[in-house]
Amino acid sequence: MRLGALPIPLLAAAACSAGTPASHVTSNCGTPASRSGACTVTLSGALTDTLRCAVDPVFDGSNNEFLLRISVESSNPARVGGPVSIALGFRGEPGIATYRNTDPGAKSAMFAYSSTYLAEWSEAVAGPVAPQGNHTLTIAKVGTAYCLSKDKAYPQLQGSLHATLPATASSTASGTVTLRATF
Repeated sequence: MRLGALPIPLLAAAACSAGTPASHVTSNCGTPASRSGACTVTLSGALTDTLRCAVDPVFDGSNNEFLLRISVESSNPARVGGPVSIALGFRGEPGIATYRNTDPGAKSAMFAYSSTYLAEWSEAVAGPVAPQGNHTLTIAKVGTAYCLSKDKAYPQLQGSLHATLPATASSTASGTVTLRATF
């Protein structure tokens, strides 16, 4: 049989269950309406705000790394980016657990900006900027994965992120921002 003649759902199921004998092909993958989920970010301390956000939890199978991106859209159309930028990752697939910036393989880059962009607070681990701050990611529910080749999306992922973002030295910021995201 030619590969092109196989139905696409069968190929997707086979990709999600690599290593399973062909006679028992099953998939642990769902078909979500969206790859992203809704969330809320609350900032306190030197900067205060409550913002709606979208969470995009993805497992990169090629690098054996889970990546979590939280995006906040700007309410000001003149602004280029949102007031908060969050990306973090760790080794392996996600599970019901607590992950910290001190865990082996952890990496992150989180930024909170003032309305003028002149003040910036940040948390970073293993990135292009100097390490500072800390974070704790708690996953309470993983949910059904949505697969594409070796990669998986987890739109039903539920949990929280707590982070401490000190003022970035190159900005006019002072003090510390506490960030809490729930998804």
